[in-house]
Amino acid sequence: MLRIISFLVLLLLLSVHCLAAGISVHLTIASRLHPFLPMDIRFKYSSYLAGAFYPDAFYGCMGKSDYAEAAHWPPFLAKATELYLEKLNRYLSKKAQLTKIQQASAELEQEFDELMKFKAFIYGIFTHQVADVSWHSLRGSHQGLLPFLAAAEFNGSVSDAHTFLDTAGDFILLPKMFSNLETADQDKLEEYYNTRWSIPINDIIEVYNRLGFPSLFKSQVQICVLRGYAALQGETSTVKTALSVRSLGYYWEHSPLLTETLDDYFYGGIDEMIRTTKYCMQNLNRWFNGDLDEDSWLVCSIFNGSKKALLYEDFRTEGQTLQISQIDTGSKTLESIIPDSLFGYSLTVLSDGTLAVGSPSDGGDGAIYELSIGQIIKSSGLVEARKISLTQDVVPSEAGLRYPPRFGFKTAPWTLSRGNEYLAVSEPGSSKIYIVSQGIIIASINFENAATSLGSSGLKHYGSHLYTYDEDGDGIEDLVLSSPTTDINGKLQQGAVFVLNGRSVYRKMQFGKMFHRCVMIKFSDVVKKVYRLPDRFELEGNRELFGDGVAFTKNFALISMTSTSSVIVFDRHTARYLSSISSLDIAAKTRATSGESGLFAHNFILTGKHNHLEWALISASGETVGDCVMCGAAYLYITRGFGLQFVVKIVPGQISFFSYSMFGTSATISDVSTGTVIISGSGYDGFKGAVWEVSICRILDSWVNQDGTIRNEKIFVANNIIAIGPSGIGYTEFGKSLALSKHGNNRYLIVGMPRYGYYRVSDGSQYKGRIGVFEVE
Repeated sequence: MLRIISFLVLLLLLSVHCLAAGISVHLTIASRLHPFLPMDIRFKYSSYLAGAFYPDAFYGCMGKSDYAEAAHWPPFLAKATELYLEKLNRYLSKKAQLTKIQQASAELEQEFDELMKFKAFIYGIFTHQVADVSWHSLRGSHQGLLPFLAAAEFNGSVSDAHTFLDTAGDFILLPKMFSNLETADQDKLEEYYNTRWSIPINDIIEVYNRLGFPSLFKSQVQICVLRGYAALQGETSTVKTALSVRSLGYYWEHSPLLTETLDDYFYGGIDEMIRTTKYCMQNLNRWFNGDLDEDSWLVCSIFNGSKKALLYEDFRTEGQTLQISQIDTGSKTLESIIPDSLFGYSLTVLSDGTLAVGSPSDGGDGAIYELSIGQIIKSSGLVEARKISLTQDVVPSEAGLRYPPRFGFKTAPWTLSRGNEYLAVSEPGSSKIYIVSQGIIIASINFENAATSLGSSGLKHYGSHLYTYDEDGDGIEDLVLSSPTTDINGKLQQGAVFVLNGRSVYRKMQFGKMFHRCVMIKFSDVVKKVYRLPDRFELEGNRELFGDGVAFTKNFALISMTSTSSVIVFDRHTARYLSSISSLDIAAKTRATSGESGLFAHNFILTGKHNHLEWALISASGETVGDCVMCGAAYLYITRGFGLQFVVKIVPGQISFFSYSMFGTSATISDVSTGTVIISGSGYDGFKGAVWEVSICRILDSWVNQDGTIRNEKIFVANNIIAIGPSGIGYTEFGKSLALSKHGNNRYLIVGMPRYGYYRVSDGSQYKGRIGVFEVE
């Protein structure tokens, strides 16, 4: 029955979707932007949501697809704004004629109310227009989510990926929205999606007339808009039914990669579309103040393809209040008060007990919060943290848009001299690494000539992944940074891994210290080693995504290649290729979809040593095992000869209850001496999320015999869950980041929940992010 209902809804959706993101995706983007709307329209939800859908209304409806196409671009927006301003001036003229003792008539008040509804409708249209350019790379970029998905999942077919993406976006997003909620919150969420849309029909018809289109009938507008509204109701009904039987269906299983990247893909992901729209909304605000551009395409540089970079940036350090809540005995949460901040996206604990929390969307550009574990443990209510944030001194009307900086996207402790530990912070949108000491930026490493303009190709997004390790054993760590989506010599998103010389960085820092200023270090001056994809692994159409996961053993560098479900083994000292392994039995140059690969090596590679054995643990968070759909797995290997030998697959379970656990979301080593690791699964038990503790040493003792042979049994079930996400608070991406710390005699697990507030679409200010602090044995 569920499949029949889904099929009928799909037919309706396919008749609505043609050249745009899905209905639910657009409404979600609009809801996230709600806190940033002008105050006079924040309560005009019915009109705002109608506008957020409207540009798609006429696609495939009554032969009027050209009307839909027109509604997707700035000239439509300009004509609508001009009409609004004309009507506003008429209203103000009528109001001015009233004497001081006269009150506005009900008719005049109604006129003003209709004006505000029309304004809200236009703002809704604007959110749709800006989002679609990124979503589908409509201005000629090759970097967007659509071409990425086409290469990864559909053998390069953009049309097939387009058909899939527009509907899949909704059916991936909505289950997250409706999961892990109390009945009252589910009802409130459903009420939001059931909000009756208010359509300014006469104004819409007039806008088309001013653009030179033949006049529409009112019934045509009503029918085509209501068709979209009906499709939305079908989506929510289907998803609620799917959740009740724990079966999320085709879209999740076909593309685990999209479930992981829908929100945070760097160009065309929901996070980026929200940020870009937020910035360009400043120009739309200016339009409504009567300052329209002669060229409507200048309302946002995403439309006109401006390549001019933002001019200036700086940092500030200030105090910031955070909110502490008690979950239960020994467990607390800490959350940001900044909407749409992704607080908790990255976590690092320094040796002095300082906790650094990454918040890469904070204020639109990113921030880092620093405080001690002791502050969290001892405090209740509010606690003061040190906030380091990026500031911009230009607005989009003065310069072109760039990739979201995402300062704080990744962090890592970095020891650059004995006894001197720093915090390394990545800003992948600008391909910069910052070095922080005591809350102050003391140095930045800049990748010269990095591609930063929104949608641009080239060398870009360095710092998407960040690691440190001491290659020489001299107490000075090198910094490893990778970008699996960088273009190499014109090869799209091939990826590369760079090792920066810690000793060289430290010397340059000391030189700048004499002048008491932040040191600007050129990337090229401190590069120690580069790992590039061997020619034998290059794929037609590129997008090999080399470098999602990186780890080192005594002699090997292990680097993932997500596109072929592989890990490539290099000599750590010479960067020479040695061998490769794959979770699938496929040829080296064969692309694997994420449904086939289970996202093997996409999230992490961990390495360690037990007695004489060196081991590697490799994630596969999208893997299906037995009846456990997308329960996830982690593959354990040991080093042998010039490569790796498989030992056992670690899974959270093999029954349907564990489906969609996504075990392998993140991981870290909690005890080097015992080889104990903690592994998260953000989807466990209806998206509560959980963290497991696994002893690699015990597994190796059981699986690897004295003579070096390995047991035939290939599955190990992990059953030691040490933390479960809170109930009734929705999807939070529990376990996106992990860290461990001690305070006194107690040990604490810190878990990132950057999507906390995900379901709060009726109040976007509550989508903030949080972290959980759990006392563990």
